[in-house]
Amino acid sequence: MRWHFFSFMVALFLAVVSCNNPHGEMGVADDETTTYELKLQMGMPHSQRKASRALVPAARLCTHIDMGLYNRQGQLVQAHHQQAGEKGFGQLSLRLKKGDYSLRVVGHSGREAVDLDRLNRVAFHAPMTDSYLYADEISLQRNAVVQVCLERCVACVQFVVKDKVPASVAQFRFTYSGGAASYDLLKHGGERSATLVALFDVADSARRDSSMYAFYAIPLKRQRSLDVLVEALGRDGKVVKKLHLAAVAIHPNVITRFSGYFFADEP
Repeated sequence: MRWHFFSFMVALFLAVVSCNNPHGEMGVADDETTTYELKLQMGMPHSQRKASRALVPAARLCTHIDMGLYNRQGQLVQAHHQQAGEKGFGQLSLRLKKGDYSLRVVGHSGREAVDLDRLNRVAFHAPMTDSYLYADEISLQRNAVVQVCLERCVACVQFVVKDKVPASVAQFRFTYSGGAASYDLLKHGGERSATLVALFDVADSARRDSSMYAFYAIPLKRQRSLDVLVEALGRDGKVVKKLHLAAVAIHPNVITRFSGYFFADEP
């Protein structure tokens, strides 16, 4: 049986505009014991073509936000975690002493909080999801408001099955390597290659029509491809059918899509 798959790249058009971080003065008192309020407004720019401070709300991007604040020595001094549905999701107010800080904010839809123990490393837990990152340095001298403009830090691979999935198939499993599950802020890319797994239950609609399965990875700085093993699993967990995809091109903020007939020849 021949496989008829093709791939193409679809840009996600994530705005990478530079968000102004206005440190608006809201009243000042200055002594060694004074703390100031730092308000964070998190989201994604609507468009890179228009100069606007309006943000797409974080709730439309992700279900979890993890934030780490570090002192000048790179030590984590505050960590906060938010979950969609909580009051004020996407907004945060901190009380801090005057000084210089490093701010890291991650938006994702994973099951666990990301690891922010190290200043220049963000480690995600499996399974990888669509994820966003913000990193900046802040000099806090007074009360301030900062727009946290999240940028997508992952690549997406979409696998479209054009034929109907047989009733004997319960799941699709994607095992892939060549991407990373941790982001290195100094390299501006994946820290090291990892083997990742994405598992999907087959929906009832896939028995009647085409279906799509999407998985994510952080591209490495120099290597921009994945080795992917696609497996259709029976209800007993055994492999019913499999397909190997080599050198699948990936890029940050870009979808690579494979579409074709998995269980039958193309009509």
